Amino acid sequence: MTLTKQRKLQGALFWALLAYSLDATKVRCPPSIIPCVCEGDRAGTKIKRMSCTDAPLSRSINTDIMLFGSSSKGFPEHNEVVDKLSLIYAGLTSIPAGGFGKIRIFHLDLQGNNFQDRISPKGFAGVGKYLRSLSLAWSNVTAIHPKVFRGMVALRNLSIAENQIREVPGTVFQHLRSLRRLSLAGNPISHLPGTLFRYQTTLELLDLGYCRLRRLPWTLFIGLWNLRVLDLRGNRLSYLESYTFIDLTMLHTLLLSHNPIRRLPTDVFHGLPHLTVLRLDESRIQSVARDAFRDLVELRSLDLGDNAIAFLADGTLALPGLERLHLDGNELTEFPMDVRLMPRLRSLDVSYNRIVTVDRCLYPYLRRLDFFNLQENHLVCDCGLLWLRALRAEMETRWRQKTAGVYHSSVPLLSGRCVAPERLRDVGATSWLDFDCLQTGQYSDLLHSVGGTTGVQLNVTDLLANGGDGCGIRSDLHDKRINHRRRKLRHLAYLSRDLHYMRRSPT
Repeated sequence: MTLTKQRKLQGALFWALLAYSLDATKVRCPPSIIPCVCEGDRAGTKIKRMSCTDAPLSRSINTDIMLFGSSSKGFPEHNEVVDKLSLIYAGLTSIPAGGFGKIRIFHLDLQGNNFQDRISPKGFAGVGKYLRSLSLAWSNVTAIHPKVFRGMVALRNLSIAENQIREVPGTVFQHLRSLRRLSLAGNPISHLPGTLFRYQTTLELLDLGYCRLRRLPWTLFIGLWNLRVLDLRGNRLSYLESYTFIDLTMLHTLLLSHNPIRRLPTDVFHGLPHLTVLRLDESRIQSVARDAFRDLVELRSLDLGDNAIAFLADGTLALPGLERLHLDGNELTEFPMDVRLMPRLRSLDVSYNRIVTVDRCLYPYLRRLDFFNLQENHLVCDCGLLWLRALRAEMETRWRQKTAGVYHSSVPLLSGRCVAPERLRDVGATSWLDFDCLQTGQYSDLLHSVGGTTGVQLNVTDLLANGGDGCGIRSDLHDKRINHRRRKLRHLAYLSRDLHYMRRSPT
C-alpha cells in the first residue's frame, strides 16, 4: 500500500471517529436549568436529550412559572425538539399551566417527584400532542383532573403507578386513543368506573395490580379487543362474575394471584380462546367448577398453587395444550387423573398436598415429564407405589442425555419421603425396594416369566415399568364423551351469555 493510500485511509478513519464522538455530544443547557445535562446532535446545535435526574430544580427555578418559558428562548438556535426529557427525583412540587412551554417533547419522565394534587389541567398544554410516553410513577399524586391528559392523541405509554390516587374520573382517558401500555398499579383504588377504558381499543397491556379493587364492573373490559396482558394481582377481588373477560379475545396473559377469590364458577374465563398463561396462586380458592377452564384451548401454563383446593372433578383439567401445571400447596388427597388428558405436559408440581398414592396406570403419561415434584405429601410406600423407581430411572436417564456436559443443580424428579408404613418413615419414596411386592399381585406374572426368582438376571426397572397393565385407560387422549360434553356446554354458554347481557342491559 502506497503512502498516499495510507494517509487517505487514516483521514477517513479520523473523520468517522469524530462523527461518531459528536453523535451524543454535550451541549449547553438553557441558563434557567443549569443543573441539567443536555445531549445534542452531531453538530451540537440542537438538544436531543435532557436529563435532570437528582437535580434540585426547586432551588434553581421558580416552579410557579413555566419551566422553559413561553417559547424556546434560551435554547440553542432552531431547537424545537427534545426527544427525551428526564426529571426523575428533581424535587418538583407542581406542574403549572403551560409549564413545558411549546417545546416538542416525545418522552417525558417525571418519576419520584412530589406533585400531590398540584398538576394543572393544562400542565401539558403545548407538549401533550407530541408526547409518546409519560411517567408520573412514584410522585405522590393524590388526584387527577379529568382533563389533564386532554389532547394527548399520540401517547402510547402512560404510567401513574405507585401513587396515592383513590378515585379515577370516568373520562380521564377518553382522549388517549393511541394508548398501548397503561399502569395504575400500586394505587389505593377501590372502585373503577365501568366505562373507564371505553376508548382504549388499541391497549395491549393493562396493569391494575396491587390496588384495592373489590369488584370488577362487568362493562370494564368491553372494547379492549387488542389487550394482550392483564395484571390484577394483589387486589381484594372475592368473586369473579361470569363473562367478565368475554371481550378480551386476544388476551394471552392473565394474572389473578393474591386475591381472595375462593371460588371459580362456570364461564368465568369464557371468551379467552388465545389465553396461554393463567396465574391464580395464593388466591384462597376452595372450589373449582368442572367447566371453569373448558374454553382455554390454547392454555400453556396454569398456576393454582398455594390455595385450599381439596378436590378436582375428573375433566376439570382437560387441557390438551397445557405444558406447565402447578398444584402445590393445596389440600388434594388424590392425584389428579386428568394428567392423561394433557399430552403436552412437561412440568408438574403437586408438592405440599395430602396425596397418599399415585395410580400406577399414570406411568405412561408421567414418563413424558421433564420435571415432576411430589415432595411433602402423605405417601404410603406400599406395593402400589413401587413403580416410582422405574419413573425416576427413566426421567433421570433422559435428563442426563439432554444436559450432557452442562451442569444443572436441579433434578427431574423430586419424589419426597414416605410417611407410612412405620418401617419406611422418612425414607425416600424411590429409595426402597421390597422383593415381596414383585412376587405378588400386579408383578407376579411377569416375574415368573422372567425366571421365577429374583436372581441376578432380573431387571427391576424393566419389571416395574412393564408390569401387567389392568388399567383400562383408553389410549385416545381426546375422549369422545368429553368432547361431546364440551360442545354441548359451549352451546349452552353462548345462550346464557346472551341472557346475561339482556339482564344487565340498562334498558
